[in-house]
Amino acid sequence: MASPAPPPALGPDTLFKALKAERTHHGYTYVLGRNECPQPFNKESADGGLYACRLKDLFYWVSLYRDIDHVAVVEIPDDAQRVEFDTKIKASALVLTRFSRSWTRRARPQERRGHPLQRRPSAPLGVS
Repeated sequence: MASPAPPPALGPDTLFKALKAERTHHGYTYVLGRNECPQPFNKESADGGLYACRLKDLFYWVSLYRDIDHVAVVEIPDDAQRVEFDTKIKASALVLTRFSRSWTRRARPQERRGHPLQRRPSAPLGVS
């Protein structure tokens, strides 16, 4: 019997979703597979969409929320509506392909006493 195909390699265009305990974010519980926003899609406001980010922006979002517990690899279905912003992508649906426990529960260097790394409002990561 053939073994299952390995998951696709992660790259700069891979999309991620940072999630809190119980795989939730802003009251929505995510599951493996397709997740649909229960509200009508709205390009103009924060409501009506599910968010993801690219690898280059993942650390920003993980460091912004202190209680991130999981990181999921996601895809946006072809039939989903979407809008892109500087550090995130909003879509009417996301497909979560796999979950991983976040490394942030073990180490948050910017929160260690006396550590030189601190987040500044103007940059995802700064050196003090």
